[in-house]
Amino acid sequence: FSPLLRELRSDDGNRQLMALTELSEQLSFSSEEALISFPMETFIPVLIGLLNNPGTGDEISGQVMLLSCRCLYNVVDILPPTARIIVAAGGLPVLCANLLNVEYIDVAELTVSIIEQIAE
Repeated sequence: FSPLLRELRSDDGNRQLMALTELSEQLSFSSEEALISFPMETFIPVLIGLLNNPGTGDEISGQVMLLSCRCLYNVVDILPPTARIIVAAGGLPVLCANLLNVEYIDVAELTVSIIEQIAE
């Protein structure tokens, strides 16, 4: 997962988008057993950071936000104890801020789902 993490931390929105697409696909096909070895403590803060500051407000920024939400949702859906990592990384204020600023309806819908998962 190191190459993906490096790309996610890049300042290039296109590289972030490619890495998020790959990560989202991998997570969508993952099982609980597969995610046990996934470095949650490393990736979740980066995903929250991308959701909080996706870039310049262009189309790529919206896709970065959407894919970051999908990754967070998949992780917390498959492995519910990861909700504590999202909370500890400051994810709730970021998720709530995305609800208040509804630029992208898909992001808002996923944000509601993530908050529901965390609340459970």
